[in-house]
Amino acid sequence: MKLKSILGLAAGILLATEGCDKVAPEPVETRPLVKVGQVRRNVPFSDELGVQGTVRTKNSATISARIPGTIDAILVEEGEYVKQGMPLFRVDRENLANAVRAATDDLRLAKAQLEQARVQNEKASLDAARMKRLFASGAVTKDQWERADVAAKTTAAAAEAGQAGVTKAESGLAVARKNLSDSTVSAPFDGVLTHKYKDAGDYVGPGVPVFALDDPTTLEASFALNAAHYGAVIVGRTEILLQETNGVARAARVTYKSPRVDPTTRTFEVRTILPAGTTYAPGMLVDGRVVFARRKGQAVPATAVALRGGKESLFKVVDGKVVRVAVEAGLEQDGWREIRAPHLADTDALIVEGMLLVNEGDEVRVSHDTK
Repeated sequence: MKLKSILGLAAGILLATEGCDKVAPEPVETRPLVKVGQVRRNVPFSDELGVQGTVRTKNSATISARIPGTIDAILVEEGEYVKQGMPLFRVDRENLANAVRAATDDLRLAKAQLEQARVQNEKASLDAARMKRLFASGAVTKDQWERADVAAKTTAAAAEAGQAGVTKAESGLAVARKNLSDSTVSAPFDGVLTHKYKDAGDYVGPGVPVFALDDPTTLEASFALNAAHYGAVIVGRTEILLQETNGVARAARVTYKSPRVDPTTRTFEVRTILPAGTTYAPGMLVDGRVVFARRKGQAVPATAVALRGGKESLFKVVDGKVVRVAVEAGLEQDGWREIRAPHLADTDALIVEGMLLVNEGDEVRVSHDTK
């Protein structure tokens, strides 16, 4: 009986001890944790568009024959640097020189015939005047006077025809001389002959290419931009940042904007002169960025802007609760988003991470963004 009492007492003590070891559970934290940061001032932004274009020489020409005939001589070599006015090739020069000599002879003959007609007209006019006086005095018949008058008029017409013949011969000589001059084709500007299409002995006609000439001292890049940007490009002002082959970005200005938009592609062409010392060569592709605008403004991390109710919004924490602020967001660059309106206070605790988990009015816990 005594043993049972002792065991019962021990069991009671053990149960009492176990009851004392239990601790009341801590309350569960249901408020979401968000990271907050502050607005930044005077953050630089630029409105840019990545483009890819083609490098070419600003001055280039296809040198063609001006007259039909056989190429007598090629006076330069492909790849040669030529100066403006330097002869490049000749076409049928001997025949054209003969044509000039023939035209000169024709003019000489026409002038002689004109002189002869003038002398005959001068004599006939004097005879007609004399016969008129004699007819008035009754010394000759009317028929004699009329014949003399007809002879004067006939020789006058012959003189006019002789003058027309001289004019025609002069025009013929001018054409022959022009053809002779056109038979030798010269370089229109300084440059390099990048391609030869014809050789001596080939027959060519007007407009048939013989050489391609490029001026390598001035290169330009040509880009095609979407029509939506047409009004934003201003010649002489809009900047293009060109990515050189060595990785260096160099600034240039738009030097040409097409006056029309291509109705098929809905694009328009812009060009810029490549800076001196460029690493590009004609025919290469060039990457660039067209800069439409540069400005500074207030900015928040791009992750802080969310779309709610069809409007871009920020969320800030006020007295531990979430408040939504509708904003007019602008450009995004390097992880920052421009906020054009409204003005944000430096003390605003803006949610930069975790806004997807909260709604306006929710209570939240905050941690601060140290970046």
